[in-house]
Amino acid sequence: MKDCKMNNNKIYDDIHKALLRYLDTYFIERNLEKTLKLFNSQAFGFGTGADEKTSCSNDLEKFFSRDIKQAPNKIQYTIKKLDINLPSKDTGITACEINIKTIILKQEISFNNLRLSIFFKKNEKEWLIEHMHISLPTLEHGENESFPIKELEDKNKVLQRLVDEQTKTLKNANEKLEKAIKEIKTLRGILPICSHCKKIRSDDQSWHLMEAYISQHSEAEFSHSICPDCAKKHYPDYDLYKKKKQD
Repeated sequence: MKDCKMNNNKIYDDIHKALLRYLDTYFIERNLEKTLKLFNSQAFGFGTGADEKTSCSNDLEKFFSRDIKQAPNKIQYTIKKLDINLPSKDTGITACEINIKTIILKQEISFNNLRLSIFFKKNEKEWLIEHMHISLPTLEHGENESFPIKELEDKNKVLQRLVDEQTKTLKNANEKLEKAIKEIKTLRGILPICSHCKKIRSDDQSWHLMEAYISQHSEAEFSHSICPDCAKKHYPDYDLYKKKKQD
């Protein structure tokens, strides 16, 4: 029993060293050739990129090469949490959360709580990576959530606020339009007018002076004057138009 425990402790230690060897080679040294040698020839897994799904060694080389080319500087890492599981004497699984920080395009970039799961398998000489999965926790999910409930609730609140604001804007615009329509006075159709006094009959059957009716139903305003015919008729002894002509 004691020998079994000692053997397990050694395996734990060996797997821990294999994990640190990978992290140092990949993050600190940024050495493509040495990194690829830490993987089994049949290794596969997933990275954080949308297209980073590996099924063969060519995929591994492609993605690690792109990774190091885009971010060639050393990546500092801190292991926050580490669990090691031993399914058998020649297999081991590590699951850890790490924080990383580096410089890309002269800007400091950091990722917290990066999740890394690695399945190690031992060959005749060393522990190699058989499968790896690395991911970032979604920013849309909060704590105690399996789905982004709070995110959806917040989005609904924003959408409701936008709808309310738009409704208020449309309501104000509609009120202004209705007010403008009420203020616009136009005359249309046939107007019943008295053939003698020239008063106009309104819809309520009442009669109004022509100038009063037109003023009420249009934007027109009246100023009083006298035409030449009426001047001769009503003021025959004082013809203003005739006097102006003589002058």
